[in-house]
Amino acid sequence: MNPTKDYLFGLMEDVDTAEKSLNRFWPKWAVCPSCKNKAKQNSIDKTKYKYKCGCGHQFEDSIRQSYKDFFKIYNTEEKCRKYIESCRWPNGAMCPYQNTCPRVEYCKDKTAYSLNNGAYQTKHCGRQFTVKTETFMGASKLPLKSWLETAFLVLNANRGMTADMLNTILGTKQPRLWFMAQRIFNIVKIDDWKVGGVGKIVAIDETFIGGKAKNKHKDKKKKYTKVSDKIAVLGFIEYDGNAIFRRIKNCKIESIEPFIEKHVLPGTFVFTDERKAYESIFKMKKYKDKGYKHDSVKHKDKQYAKESEVVKGVWVTTNKIENMFSVLKKTINGIHNIVGDEHIKRYANMYSFRRSVSDLSPYEKMEKLFSQIDDTRLTYDEATNFLKSLTLIADDKTYLRRVLDLPKRGKLSRDTKIAIREKIDPKEETKTERLARERAERKVNRLELKEKKAKYNEMVRLANGSGDPIKRYEEFCEILKEFYKRFGELPSEFRRN
Repeated sequence: MNPTKDYLFGLMEDVDTAEKSLNRFWPKWAVCPSCKNKAKQNSIDKTKYKYKCGCGHQFEDSIRQSYKDFFKIYNTEEKCRKYIESCRWPNGAMCPYQNTCPRVEYCKDKTAYSLNNGAYQTKHCGRQFTVKTETFMGASKLPLKSWLETAFLVLNANRGMTADMLNTILGTKQPRLWFMAQRIFNIVKIDDWKVGGVGKIVAIDETFIGGKAKNKHKDKKKKYTKVSDKIAVLGFIEYDGNAIFRRIKNCKIESIEPFIEKHVLPGTFVFTDERKAYESIFKMKKYKDKGYKHDSVKHKDKQYAKESEVVKGVWVTTNKIENMFSVLKKTINGIHNIVGDEHIKRYANMYSFRRSVSDLSPYEKMEKLFSQIDDTRLTYDEATNFLKSLTLIADDKTYLRRVLDLPKRGKLSRDTKIAIREKIDPKEETKTERLARERAERKVNRLELKEKKAKYNEMVRLANGSGDPIKRYEEFCEILKEFYKRFGELPSEFRRN
């Protein structure tokens, strides 16, 4: 008798519950990562977790793959490279340049052949690339194993992991690990995610993330903390489905309605609280015509669950989405302590991804994450400078001045510095603008001086020349009038006359 089995049956009076727990830890079959069919155990000793599929492939069960188990398999740079290639190119290496190739007319066939050291070359345009090319890893000199390690820890931590914690485990510098984590967060794109559908239930709610007024600095402290001082996040969760969290400007109809139309499929039964914005949205004709059904609970009357009046036999509640918001706030307040408005989008995207793949194994989570790799790459300037990342720019001029004064803030681009200065004081002239203005003024002065000299020489010629004096006098007066009209003064030699 297995001692672990005896221990489980000793704790659990219900035999069925114990059997389910045993099947979770020691399942009798697992999914083969090669052919995706069911594979039976290959050994009586279940502590080895060995399985053998009908296709001949032997593997370990991915359910139990911890950080240590995962990198026992992918312990070399070559194995890490092949793993990322299998996730990014499941059907073989493809040219990542696509329409950016200068010889795209000769590169309609995107397939490529292998070169040495993990490099590939396209058959037609001849451009070389690796698995890092046109990805979030970009031109990074870090080994692929470091990227995999960081991604595994960040993805499989239920409430996230700080750069300091990653530094303790991996031993890499904290700023570098923070930037790597931000790039990994940026892989997740939820703009095209959908929830709901005919006969499905989706709960929608909003929350506000931000500190209390009593904990703020004296310069920023207010007697009461307004909702507008915090970050608004809109959440969607499908029962037995995906979860989506989006940053919104405020909780008005014009901010909420576009996201509902974008993410919620027609025919969905929607749960909300008593906020009037939701009632107004689902009373619109376009939502009624598409078959949306809406019901709400009244939290003001301490009503947190009720039997639906729209669909019989269904209980309306928003407890599930509020539970998700609770975990999100614990992630930010407990793990990361504070997340700025410029970063909240990336953290919300990763949290949405974690909640949507929570029932998968660590191996499957990694595979799903790296299958979303595209050509977007977050730069250090965009990650550290909130003016580049913000959709809603803050009006804190003191903080903006402090950003410009900090020498170790990171290399800010010229356009970023100009944008910051314009935000601080739109009338204030930048150094670049001042130099450009001075150059233009010097150029105008040179042209004016040249024109002055030409007209002055012409007047001297007429004054000292020979010929009809009346005609010369008339021409002289016309040039003198033009000179005065153009420059607002007369030459000193002709003022007395």
